[in-house]
Amino acid sequence: MNRRSAVRAGLLTGLGITALAAGTASGGQDPNHQDQAADERLARELAAIGDTLQRQFEAADAHWKVARLVMEQQRLFLKAAHRYPAFIEVGAAAWAGLVEWHVRERQEADVSRLADGRYTMAFNFSTILLRPDLDDSYVGSGYDGDRLAGRP
Repeated sequence: MNRRSAVRAGLLTGLGITALAAGTASGGQDPNHQDQAADERLARELAAIGDTLQRQFEAADAHWKVARLVMEQQRLFLKAAHRYPAFIEVGAAAWAGLVEWHVRERQEADVSRLADGRYTMAFNFSTILLRPDLDDSYVGSGYDGDRLAGRP
């Protein structure tokens, strides 16, 4: 169980206990004998709270999606060549996701432009190349600098 799951479970448990205690205090009845409508309303409210928390956690973690894809390509190259790739090409949306990762993680984004006009960004021992002509979410395989000369 990771920290996020533990916090979510603790929060939902605390909310559930608070809601049940409030129902018991106001009605003076055992929570097991509460009105069916009140149980259903409580279940809907707790489900809505859980859905809201889930959306917030997913939104807070969304910037890691592209970063994980790039790191996976780096890991695959590292296993095959015993070193990190020199370059990885990405589409425009993946590039924006990496920029967002740098901003949200408070890391300096080292962005530059090659002589041929292509944008590059340093990311975990590799250089990321923006390829706007490819699919927006494209994350390519890592490669060495000898392939760079023949690229568009």
